[in-house]
Amino acid sequence: CGGGILWREIPAYSNKHTCSTAPAAVLGCKLYQITKEQKYLDKAKEFYAWLIQYMQDPSDRLFYDNITPSMTIGKSKYSYNSGQPMQAACLLYNITGEQQYLNEAQQIARSAYSKWFTLYDSKELGEKFYRINGDHVWFYSVLFRGFLELYKIDGRRDYVTAFEKSMLQAWMSECRNQTTNLLSNNYFIGKTNSSWQVLHEGAFVEMLASCTGTRRKIMKNKMYKMKNDGWIHDIAKALCCIFLIMTSGGMLYSCSSENEDPVPPVQEGTENAVDLPPAFGED
Repeated sequence: CGGGILWREIPAYSNKHTCSTAPAAVLGCKLYQITKEQKYLDKAKEFYAWLIQYMQDPSDRLFYDNITPSMTIGKSKYSYNSGQPMQAACLLYNITGEQQYLNEAQQIARSAYSKWFTLYDSKELGEKFYRINGDHVWFYSVLFRGFLELYKIDGRRDYVTAFEKSMLQAWMSECRNQTTNLLSNNYFIGKTNSSWQVLHEGAFVEMLASCTGTRRKIMKNKMYKMKNDGWIHDIAKALCCIFLIMTSGGMLYSCSSENEDPVPPVQEGTENAVDLPPAFGED
């Protein structure tokens, strides 16, 4: 089909993906906001319209994965494939003021929240809340970008709070390796990690840093109440340090091809482990 962006060019690949087209729409919006050059806004609108026409499921407003030249749709749905169109819709609303874009962003948000968040009873937090569940942690970091952009417009708090509590619960639970303070990508799909990747830790850092920006105090239960409100900031700083150590130590994983073997991961108890201050809330 015409329009859209190929997932890759080398080696040759003919499918067009939501995950290659939606970021281009976001980029076009941001370039327009900086330069005020109409060509960037025109492209952003074009890419966004293509996503709505070819990749959006009209039954729930979420987005499919890809489409082939023969118009066969790969109907898998991943959280990041709805996060970037949501962000693009918000940016287009900010630029144009057209209500249609905001309405579409809110529809995407409602469906994404329904699909990728489930009610969770947290023993660590001592409460039930809707927690991210069932997808890749980096995908969630991209989804969060859409929710944050929407929050700036409509001020709806429950989506952002769900991410904040998900991050706090992850840090306080078995998701966090007690030796290295790295967080498990597999935690939200009910599996156990045997290795850690920069991509995943970077996603956690991004979400925690974004949570810091929302400045939301959620520690109300004495079970996990902090001495101050800077818990997310403290975690983000710790993970940033780990992230820099991992990348500078040559442990950067290749994410460019699913067929490439990764560099061996950090193993517990090796010289690659780093000493960090006690976890937040500990003496």
